[in-house]
Amino acid sequence: MTEGEWLECDRPHLLFNYLFQQASSDRKMRLFACACCRRIWHLLTDKRSRHAVEVTELNVDGAATSEELAEALAQAKKAVANAYLCAKQLPLGKEKVSALREAEALQVAVLLAEIEPSKRDDNWIGQVGVMASQCLVSHLPGTDLDRHTERQREIKLRCVFLHDIFGNPFRPIAFSPSCLTTTVVSLAQVIYHKRAFHNMPELADALEEAGCTNADILAYCRQPGEHVRGCWVVDLLLGKE
Repeated sequence: MTEGEWLECDRPHLLFNYLFQQASSDRKMRLFACACCRRIWHLLTDKRSRHAVEVTELNVDGAATSEELAEALAQAKKAVANAYLCAKQLPLGKEKVSALREAEALQVAVLLAEIEPSKRDDNWIGQVGVMASQCLVSHLPGTDLDRHTERQREIKLRCVFLHDIFGNPFRPIAFSPSCLTTTVVSLAQVIYHKRAFHNMPELADALEEAGCTNADILAYCRQPGEHVRGCWVVDLLLGKE
């Protein structure tokens, strides 16, 4: 894959193939999967499933142990089993279909919380994203054409997430230590931990005041678009890999 192909690519599986060939960060891959799960947060109707996502995010950053993640995963599995049991007891009809879709959404959180590193390959990463998108689209009203359009949008959005998290791997960027002022780092921490990505333009202003002259970084912070935890600019400022 060339730099131009990376920047223009709108097919997640091609981006995954390149990233795995480069042995890219497992942390960033898992954060991508977490971002996909966050897309269906409103469909995770059981608090045990949401907890599994939250503990996974903490585990990614070393703030939750493997034992804590294993317990969260076990509880998430119970949530799925309970949802399928409830769905099974319903008569055929729209209510049963809705219950089954709810159970499928809860299953995404189970897949996300996988604790065995050897199982987190490109198929696992891709499957989390695809399953989350399928759950999201299946809950949408409208015609088949409407859902097809939304499905295509979700595919492109997964590419947006990957570009946001990994940036441009063909042009690594380093910040001058002088740009890492207290204001810049504090703001980056708030953006990261609170998902306050609406503050990205403010971060650009703080960087500029600190002496940052990198046009790519400043423009990226100011441009409209989706940002998720693991965003390459914020990670770079906080020294995360």
